[in-house]
Amino acid sequence: MDSVSFRDRQGEPVQVDPAAVRALREELAGGSLAPGEPGYDEARQIWNAMIQRRPALIARCDDAADAARCVRFARDHGVALTVRGGGHNIAGRALAEGGLLVDFSHRGRVEVDASARRAHVEPGATLADVDAATTPHGLLLPSGIVSETGIAGLTVGGGFGWLSRRYGLTCDHLEAVELVTGEGEVLTADQREHPELFWSLRGAGGGAAVVTRFHYRLRLADDAMTCGLIVRRAEESEAVTRRFGELTDAASEELTYLLVLRNAPPAPFLPEELHGRPIAGLAVCHGGDPETAAREVAPARDFGDPVADLVDRKPFVEHQQMLDPLQPKGRRYYWKSEYLDRFDEETAAVLREHAARIPSPHAAILVFQLGGAVARNGAQTSAAHRDARFIVNVAGAWEDADDDEENVAWVRDCWRNVHRIAGRGGYVNFLTEDSGEDEREQSQADVDLARLERVRRRYDPDGVVR
Repeated sequence: MDSVSFRDRQGEPVQVDPAAVRALREELAGGSLAPGEPGYDEARQIWNAMIQRRPALIARCDDAADAARCVRFARDHGVALTVRGGGHNIAGRALAEGGLLVDFSHRGRVEVDASARRAHVEPGATLADVDAATTPHGLLLPSGIVSETGIAGLTVGGGFGWLSRRYGLTCDHLEAVELVTGEGEVLTADQREHPELFWSLRGAGGGAAVVTRFHYRLRLADDAMTCGLIVRRAEESEAVTRRFGELTDAASEELTYLLVLRNAPPAPFLPEELHGRPIAGLAVCHGGDPETAAREVAPARDFGDPVADLVDRKPFVEHQQMLDPLQPKGRRYYWKSEYLDRFDEETAAVLREHAARIPSPHAAILVFQLGGAVARNGAQTSAAHRDARFIVNVAGAWEDADDDEENVAWVRDCWRNVHRIAGRGGYVNFLTEDSGEDEREQSQADVDLARLERVRRRYDPDGVVR
């Protein structure tokens, strides 16, 4: 342990007997990395480059037994414990300075039982891993909108995406989990065994346990869907936001819209003279038959003067990867989000105003349509805000640390103005490192927090996994 000592959950130094550390490292089947060792600096890097923390030990856990060893070590020595699946969380919750990192990022295997329509997934898997395993069987798991997202964090925080209006959240499809409690016990939790613990892991953002395996119910996949992006110049942004409100009011549950306000990336499908200039986009995804889809999507395509129209019949996984190039690992990211009961002109005007002064070519304002099955299917989950009709994500992204202050200020200013109108709160998976207690409470505004706390006291009485 060269240069970083262990710290507790409050960030205070903790003295740990070197013999105990050696014993842990010798017991870990997957091995471990400490500061100064080859591969450590690469292994501690996560998706958001704003997060630069140095765990005292990275435990490359292969299974639940490895995770249990780490949990017991953290409990016995008062050491901060964190868990990494895909490492895609905006707040960088996978890392704690001087902490013990339970690292599953190398464990992304997905096993599919096609006849039972079930998937058994290791916690390091990404949405792309799940798609690659399920698609050959004509199956899919409704998940998010960027395929490099980790399935573990997405699930325990709820998980909305292109198919949510049709099928519900990702956590709705979770049927069982293998996990390690805060006391180091390996359990299986589902609707029959440890149902309260299972409930807490379906949307509330985790806590009380380290999930080491996920078991999902899958859906039949369509051969193709009508999906894509329609882009217009910023001069038409008012018409685009107005049409977005009208379209989402009328949309069937097979159809989902995403409003995109940003500066044009240097994409080959956009005119070169538009690169770096403001644009307004409507992304669509329709799972119905081709004729119905074409008829219902037509109003998104038949107005104004689009500079690009990429809507076509295509495999869903192709659409699922559409936004991946816009969120590569290693950029600096800072987000704020807000659920909306409605998308009105007051909100649209605020978003257009802030989109006109985006400080980075990589930032965006996204408004995702919810409703449908999201609102209906929440009885057995701890996911919040399921009755909301939209969610706004003010997604700051930039390259240089010298630009942090300007970009963070833009995100916070835009979000504050949206929050002033909506007053609901944001998505638990989009909470940032500096989110205050009010933001955290609002992200779980309609969750039974007393019930959640009872679960945590029972399965993690010392707060090891929180």
